[in-house]
Amino acid sequence: KTIVKKIAEYHQYHAVQKAVERIVSSSKPNGDKKGGVVWHTQGAGKSLEMTCLAGKLITEPRLENPTLLMVTDRQDLDGSLFDTFNDAGNLLAESPLKAETRKDLREQLNNKPSGYLGVSPVLERQTLGLLQAIPATTLVEIDMTKAAVKGIFTLFNPSTLGALLGTYTGEEIPDEVRPLSPIGLAQAGDQIAEGGYVNLFSLLAFVNIFLAVFNSIPLVPLDGGRVVLALYEGITGKKVEDKKLYPIAAVVIVIFVFLGITAFYLDITQPIRL
Repeated sequence: KTIVKKIAEYHQYHAVQKAVERIVSSSKPNGDKKGGVVWHTQGAGKSLEMTCLAGKLITEPRLENPTLLMVTDRQDLDGSLFDTFNDAGNLLAESPLKAETRKDLREQLNNKPSGYLGVSPVLERQTLGLLQAIPATTLVEIDMTKAAVKGIFTLFNPSTLGALLGTYTGEEIPDEVRPLSPIGLAQAGDQIAEGGYVNLFSLLAFVNIFLAVFNSIPLVPLDGGRVVLALYEGITGKKVEDKKLYPIAAVVIVIFVFLGITAFYLDITQPIRL
């Protein structure tokens, strides 16, 4: 196979650089979710520019392994863009897929590896013996625990809480920062089950690990807070008065109620799509 090397022209280079920074900025939890416009004349190299942009986005660590979807409004551009992408395997690290219908697009996206709720590790199916399965499943549990901790820090980040307030002003909330109610878990489980029951059971395992880690947060009235309080009283020999804990417990409960109501509202008005 003949290898053809191409160098981006100055307008393509600067357009890609600016587009990457704009996408990274707007896709943050507190980003404005707005895109931009790059105006081209005929023959300006749109397809090659989009390919370079895709290559930069795929390897951009701040986007954490994104899924890219290119949408065109012209059949001729659709063909030329796909052909250009298909010839750029070394740049994109994988071959692109072409969807002909909405149903085809949904099936392709559902069959792509993905994390759970934006915080879980990618799942791989392996056939293991009993002695191999024990350490392997332990590593999976460790990865899920790390993902749960990361998810909790993301959920309680002030920028995330601020973004969730936008729920009630009609703003679109990114799936990776939104909490899920039992309704949302059922919606996610239904979609994940289409890829096999192994994925569904993995989701259930992750939910249980997430709840266990969540309950271990060292704040009253959670069990983690009670453990910290018992350790403090056992080491110092001093009894902490309940009335001193009421303000902390009240703040924690208010945040939990806000997250719970927001989760139900989002799952009803903006059903999650994996």
